[in-house]
Amino acid sequence: MDYLGTIVVAIIVFSLVLSVVIYMIKQHKNQKNSCCGGCAGCPMANSCHKYDETEKNKASNNKKK
Repeated sequence: MDYLGTIVVAIIVFSLVLSVVIYMIKQHKNQKNSCCGGCAGCPMANSCHKYDETEKNKASNNKKK
């Protein structure tokens, strides 16, 4: 039982990683975006979901600043 502390920490880390993966899968199934900055500066904006004119306008305004 010399490794009891290591085993406990490994179980905690594994459970945290598993909970993050489950959360991301649920977001993907619900079509929620996992990005935090929006599509204005994203090079993959056209491929991940619909990129509307509002986002294009935001992108062009941000580049002008």
